[in-house]
Amino acid sequence: MNKRQFLDALNKELSVLSRSERKVFISYYDELIEDEIESGIPEATAVSYVGDVKQIANDILKNHQETKIKLPSTGSKVFNIVLLVLGFPLWGSLLLFLVMLVLTGYVLIWLLPLLLCIFTIMLFVVSCIFLYFLPITIFQNLAAAFVLLGFTALSIGGAGILGVVTLMISKYLIKATIIFMRLLLRPFHRKELII
Repeated sequence: MNKRQFLDALNKELSVLSRSERKVFISYYDELIEDEIESGIPEATAVSYVGDVKQIANDILKNHQETKIKLPSTGSKVFNIVLLVLGFPLWGSLLLFLVMLVLTGYVLIWLLPLLLCIFTIMLFVVSCIFLYFLPITIFQNLAAAFVLLGFTALSIGGAGILGVVTLMISKYLIKATIIFMRLLLRPFHRKELII
């Protein structure tokens, strides 16, 4: 029996459980078999080390029935709502603190590309001003015109380099922001395992 057949058989044997409960057990045994395979054991041997599907399923179902936990309840939805409203000063302020902490982190992180962008624009404006005064300076003092031409080239080059650096940093920060938001919102997403 290979790993796929084992997991399918286990899923079938655990059909009395909910899909999310089955997902937990299927993932556990999938990882257990994968660990054996990664240690150099052939797949069929790794599956046989795990045990018999029917015996595993019987153990899971027996233990599952014994460990069902009943969560305490207040007995009334109205009472639960009243508790939420009365507890708002505590949990509301904690939630607001966490939101403000995340927003402060975002502002601090995005401050770097913003400052680089402002500095890039400033260098570009300075180079335009240098270019405007360059023809005037050529007629008055040729040496000063060459110095002004050098500063103009330096300003244009600096603006170009800073522009590229700003774009690169922004690209990586956008990716990091997306990953962070996915991690932050992961508890609110429900994904089901389809086997």
